[in-house]
Amino acid sequence: METLICQHYESIRADKFKDVCTLENLYPAWIEYKSVHVCATTVIRIKKDWRKYYENAAIVKKPIRKITKLEIDTWVHKMIREHEMNAHKYGNFSVILRQMLEFAVDSEIIEKNLFLDVRINRRRVLVPEVKKPDHTQVFTKSEENMLIERAWKAFNKRENYKQWYVPLAVIFLFYTGLRLGEISALKFEDITGNSMLVNRLVRFPTGEIVDHTKGTYGSRAVPLIPQAAEIIDLIRTHRQEKGLDIDGYIFCPNEKPVSTYNAIERALKKYCRDLGIEERSPHKERKTFTSALISNGVSINTARQLAGHVDERTTLSNYCYDRSEDDEKLAQITYALTS
Repeated sequence: METLICQHYESIRADKFKDVCTLENLYPAWIEYKSVHVCATTVIRIKKDWRKYYENAAIVKKPIRKITKLEIDTWVHKMIREHEMNAHKYGNFSVILRQMLEFAVDSEIIEKNLFLDVRINRRRVLVPEVKKPDHTQVFTKSEENMLIERAWKAFNKRENYKQWYVPLAVIFLFYTGLRLGEISALKFEDITGNSMLVNRLVRFPTGEIVDHTKGTYGSRAVPLIPQAAEIIDLIRTHRQEKGLDIDGYIFCPNEKPVSTYNAIERALKKYCRDLGIEERSPHKERKTFTSALISNGVSINTARQLAGHVDERTTLSNYCYDRSEDDEKLAQITYALTS
């Protein structure tokens, strides 16, 4: 009898909670649930978007069972206009509301996710996405040459004794287009002749090593041009001379790839500052690599494969930029129009 009474009152308590439960109340449970299904960087982005868009909004403080479709529709459109959202920003913003309401359905707080009935006329209300200027996304050939020279100088002078090979990693990225997490987790066993197999990465900020690359592309083989192969041979020889393991992570002497991940980005930005070049991230080296392939006649399918993209539209839309200096562009345009 005592058990039955306790179960009865627990049921009443649960029902009362469901009646008053808000999105604000539900958020901690949802973000914990979400964190076991996505990588740490996605969770960081979601938390940032929650603080930006949701944290102080009236709708998250109202009992979920009392929120109407009209309220959702009105608030969502208001947020789109207030924050001038394009498709990318809207996707990051809306996924929180959509999935939290779905979580509320699974938790039996509500019977239906009303957000699924809200219609957004994307062409009319979302800000068109404009491709970013070339100079913000890639390095010109002269900038690349300057950075490579600066990185070689840093390596030869051993400017950072704790991360000997970081300057070489900065150079290697220009030659291979690897993601930062991929180069940090690259091992000597991945190198076969003049090719390397890219099949793992380090996740930031957790430092977790996973045996796959980003997304659904899977492993990929990337050829090593002579300059890239020279770097691998140099590191192998240097490690042997220093009595270091030559079976571990290539660019990481302390066997902590996440520290290399951070050090590469810091080094590249320092070299940019030293040279008076606009600071850009290692990801822009990846875009530089892909843009160089396409502009020099490599097929879009090969460029896509080397970048590890599933869809060539990703390659063309986000990794194809003009690396020419202004005078080069003028010369090219003049030649095209007068020849």
